[in-house]
Amino acid sequence: MTTTPLINCLFLDLETTGLEPTQNHILELSILPAQFYGQKFSCYQDKMFTAIVNFPVDKLQHNCNQKAFEMHQQNGLIADIINPNIEKWELKELETELIKRVNFLFGDHSMNIQLAGNSV
Repeated sequence: MTTTPLINCLFLDLETTGLEPTQNHILELSILPAQFYGQKFSCYQDKMFTAIVNFPVDKLQHNCNQKAFEMHQQNGLIADIINPNIEKWELKELETELIKRVNFLFGDHSMNIQLAGNSV
């Protein structure tokens, strides 16, 4: 069995205020690295990273699609956004952190990863 991964994969999950990219905002982002070795799939949950984006709490309900707001209330994201004890990220700093993590996780192969995820 080869020890070189055939496919490096990065699962990306975004939670947003809605589904219109020009109008809605990112609230939370998670990445989960994985690799395929032939028929074997390895998912590295210990390397998962999740971050909440700094979003003005007073604008949250007004800027959030009603269906998205209800979903985020049910899954606890609204409570996390409001909680002052949970770290929040500015988007630019989050982008820098993600690049750093991807480079650390995949090294020389960081430019050859397959992005994975799903949408609502």
